[in-house]
Amino acid sequence: MSAEASSFIRNACKDFERLKYYKKVSILLDSSGGLGIDTPLIPLDIECKVGYAGGFGPDNILEKTRLLLNSEKTHDFWVDMESKIRTNDWFDIKKAYDICQKVYSLL
Repeated sequence: MSAEASSFIRNACKDFERLKYYKKVSILLDSSGGLGIDTPLIPLDIECKVGYAGGFGPDNILEKTRLLLNSEKTHDFWVDMESKIRTNDWFDIKKAYDICQKVYSLL
């Protein structure tokens, strides 16, 4: 992610600071623009729930989740993924189950 994009996200999150008072609000950050392309992950220090997307899949879920769990900046987060858990353009429950098993192994 470029320094300009990173700065934009950080400044936007300052504007979202009031969202921490709304328990049912979260934001989604997807620097791939919904294309499922693996992009650098930047944990944000913001108190509302943050969803991270952009290339998450079976091949990198452990690495990306560890980064988020080990960051002092990360608070409450969730992950959005779709393209890498499909087989022949259909949702693949086996891939989703395998990802859940990997993530649970970190907890």
